[in-house]
Amino acid sequence: MHSTTYKAIASQLNFQPRLRANLLILLWDMALLYAAHRLIDAGRWHFSALAVAILAIVAMNGFGLMHEGAHRTLSRNRWLNFLLAHIGGALSWLPPIPYQQGHLEHHRWAGNRKHDPVINRLYDICERPGFLRSFLKVCWGLWVPVIAFGQLLVLWTYPVSQFVIRPASRDRKKAIQGLFSEAVTVCLWVAILKLGAFDLMHLGCALYFYLLLTETLSFPHHHGMATLSHDHRWGAQDQHQVTRSCYFPKGVSELLCLNFNFHVEHHLFPTLPWWRLREARTRIREALKEEYTECIGFGWDRENRKKDGPSAILGANLSPPSTKSSAA
Repeated sequence: MHSTTYKAIASQLNFQPRLRANLLILLWDMALLYAAHRLIDAGRWHFSALAVAILAIVAMNGFGLMHEGAHRTLSRNRWLNFLLAHIGGALSWLPPIPYQQGHLEHHRWAGNRKHDPVINRLYDICERPGFLRSFLKVCWGLWVPVIAFGQLLVLWTYPVSQFVIRPASRDRKKAIQGLFSEAVTVCLWVAILKLGAFDLMHLGCALYFYLLLTETLSFPHHHGMATLSHDHRWGAQDQHQVTRSCYFPKGVSELLCLNFNFHVEHHLFPTLPWWRLREARTRIREALKEEYTECIGFGWDRENRKKDGPSAILGANLSPPSTKSSAA
């Protein structure tokens, strides 16, 4: 996208956070948690199954709140942003600060096989024959979310790994911040468990379906797209080259994942609050035309689960972005 077009679209969008919208989502999640609790108390298996599905949706919503917190778009107030992000992290089983540290690196190096933390480890496994590749292939075909579970483990172990891999004082500071974030998240989880509203069986089932939902919603965004394999990165206005959006009807994506599915829009304008991404989609599609990449609903996942997992995930290599493209 030319810089003039990019700036013109940006000038038409409102980047100001709105706390009320995020508090309404949090109230929606609390209502869903209460509904799940009552369904479980009913003691019937079909009500319990519905409760598990609701808990998985709450976790996905929590991820959306945490993701917004990573970009500081929940509130203008730093501490409110921190608190809401950690509530979202507790709901989605993730520590917000380690997630933020990795996620901002992902935005910086999106699509780069060497530096993008979202794809580098996974692509290494997919490209090398061996047990892990075969295991991934089997799990992919059986709809077992082992990749999402692995990413969850990586995020929880990320602060500790910084002490071992990166001894620099700056990285140690990040590690300490990550450990503090994990402690806050665990305390929130202990508080939830102390209330006795949910047992481990229902929470474990909900975790499985939440991780499956995470793969289904987030994998189309970058997997199967073209990648870079050298020390180059795309400028903000060129992020559509390595990103795909997923379209859901109005209301569905807002209440399911806070419009995280509008991923081209998010990568072009990462500090644009979630409720304005649908508006941005209209303007961006008009500007990009055939360069805009989008799938409908769960279409990408349904199609690619039939394929060999590594083949569905890997994308072709791109040439380095030219100086003109990066600056334009």
